[in-house]
This record gives sequence, C-alpha cells and structure tokens, in this order.
Amino acid sequence: MKTSFYIARRYLVSKSSNNAINSMSFLAVFGVLISSAALFVVLSGFNGLKEYTLEFVSYASPDIQASAASGKSFYLNDAEFEKLVSQPEFSSVFRAVKERVLIKSNRNSQIVQLNGVDERFPLKVIDSLVVEGRWFSSKEKEIVVGWGVANSLGLETFDNINMPVVYAPKPGSGQLLSVNDAFRSMPFLSVGVFEINEELNNTEAFASLNVVQKLLGYKANQYSSVNFYFSDGTKEALAVEKIKAVLGDSFVFKNRLAQHDTLYKMLNTEQAAVYLIFTLVIIIALFNVVGALIMMILEKRDDLKVLIGLGYLKSQVSNIFFYQGLMISGLGAVFGIFIGYGLVLLQDSLSLFMITPTLAYPVSVSANSFLVVFATVVFLGGIASRIASSQTTKALKN
Repeated sequence: MKTSFYIARRYLVSKSSNNAINSMSFLAVFGVLISSAALFVVLSGFNGLKEYTLEFVSYASPDIQASAASGKSFYLNDAEFEKLVSQPEFSSVFRAVKERVLIKSNRNSQIVQLNGVDERFPLKVIDSLVVEGRWFSSKEKEIVVGWGVANSLGLETFDNINMPVVYAPKPGSGQLLSVNDAFRSMPFLSVGVFEINEELNNTEAFASLNVVQKLLGYKANQYSSVNFYFSDGTKEALAVEKIKAVLGDSFVFKNRLAQHDTLYKMLNTEQAAVYLIFTLVIIIALFNVVGALIMMILEKRDDLKVLIGLGYLKSQVSNIFFYQGLMISGLGAVFGIFIGYGLVLLQDSLSLFMITPTLAYPVSVSANSFLVVFATVVFLGGIASRIASSQTTKALKN
C-alpha cells in the first residue's frame, strides 16, 4: 500500500511528456475545485436563507405551545393561569384561541387562520410584526391582518365605512336553512398590517382574545392554547415539567420545530433537492478525473509492466491510480471549499448580492457544510478512481 501511494504521489506531481495528459490533469483538478466551491456556496446560501426564514417564523411563535390532546379547546381557570405566569422559567405566558374563518370585504373573500390573543402577547413581537397601522385594542372589534390578506381583500387601515365581516363556523349539527344557521358573523375594523413571511402573510390574522371568543361562542375561560416564551437559560424539558405540574398530562406540548413542522420539512426537502442537483455537477466534473487517469495508465503502460516483472500484484498496480484519483478529488475538494468559504465571507461582509435594495442575500457557514462537501467529493471521487484504475488490467494485456 505504501509503495502504491508513493508512486501515485510521484505521478501526481510529475509533469508528463504528453501535453494532452497535463492539460487533462489540470482540467480534472480544476473541475473538481469549481464544483466543490459551487456546492459549498449553494449550501451556505441555502442555510442562510433557511435561518432567515425560520428566524421570522420563530420570533412570532412561542417556545412551547400547550393545546388540548383531543378537541379544539379546553378550560383553564384564572388561578391555574396565574400559577403558570408566576413561574420564573417563563418571560411571557399568554392564552389564545384560533379558528379558520372566512373574511369578506367589498372586493373579495378569503379563508384565513384567525388568532385571538390576550393582552399578555409580548410587545417585542408586536413591534417587530406590525408594518402599517397599530396593534388591536384588547376589547375592541379590531383586526390585524397579514400583508397578503390585506392586498387580497383590498383592506385599508382605519376604514370605518368598508369594514370586513368575519364568518366563523358554528359548532354542532342540524338542518341548515340559511347562512346564519351555519356561521356566526362579526364586523371588524382593520387597524394594522403585519409582515412575517409569505406563507403567514397570506393566511393569518390577529384579534383580541375576548372578541374572538364571542365570535366563536366560547366561554370566558375556554381557550385553544396556552403559549410560553422562555426566560434566558430555561431548558425545554424543565419548562414542560413545570407546565405539566399545573395543566396535567391531557395536553400536547409543541416546541417551535413541531409548530412549524410542515415548513421545516419543506425547507429540508428543498435543500436536499439542491444538494442532489449539485452532486450531479460534481459527477460530471469527475468524468475528467476518469479520463485523466485512463490517459495516464496508457502512458505509463511500460512502467507498469516493469512493476509486474518486479513482482508487484495487479491489484497493487491498480491501486496506484486509485490513490492518484483520490488525491485529485481530495485536493480539489479542499481548495474548492477554501475558495467557496472565501466567497461566502465576501457576501457576508460586503453584501455583493441583494434580494432587495436593503436586504442582502443571507449566508450561513456551518461545520456540516464543510463535512458534506468534502465527504461527497471524496466518496464520488473514490468511485470514479476505482472505475478508472480497473482499466490497468486491460492496459497490461496490450
């Protein structure tokens, strides 16, 4: 093995008398380098975009959400709620109800998720969400909608004349003779517009907890969820135990990952698809490695016959070019990652590419990106090298 590796290293650094082989070897290393750099940059860019998207979603979502294990709602008295609020592990605790409703305006109608939240909904979240108008008053029939919902319905803030009407389904069954038998309705004044991300902007709306409870026919102590923001240093497992001590075990507890499970899966699927596409680019680049190795085998055919005459096994001779291919792949991956890392740092510091005039394309470097790119290139390079090195047997027969 040591001898095969030594000869492979000598072949790699020595210049061939055949200019075509020299050019092919250069193209092989260059192709692997460029494809490795491209994969690293794309993964870092996608990581940045993923973190940027989830940052906004997570910021508007509680650390833990407790909801009924069965049914849409549960009952919670004030004494139990005050016990939860008094826990030092939580910086904010608020109650909420939610339901899919139909909002109808003069221009259009749309089904959205209506969230009724109480006055404990954290102000830091409110300040970051509202981009037009203001947050609703706690006891008024006022609504704050996503940017996409506002555009779809043609809503203007503080328009007392063209107020949207919200229709919520009535529970129960029976013969329905009119719309009033199936829905409760209530006019709302649009007082604000929020912006989180495209999905939530097009599907969500917020209003006062008390008002939404009346719209849905809920009792004063009937809720869909209790939501918790952690104090600094709070561990999730400890927080859940504290909540269970008050609420009991008949609840489902969801962290931010579970609350946005569909979004996380979608982003991970897209990242996997991008990875596979650029893996194909690396495979194409490795054809140059196969070609360079085969040309090197043909040129060194006489030397290989001498090695066989000295007692080398055919497998040892074959390993010379296998190791050479691995070194080409490894060097290309290392230098490609280095160049890709430099490009990512330039984007992060100089904002070379912009999504909007004020927003640079986000990038994020993780140790996982280094490992994935290097492992992918070396693994595929090993396969390509083994394919090329298998041609030594044919070369020795001629």
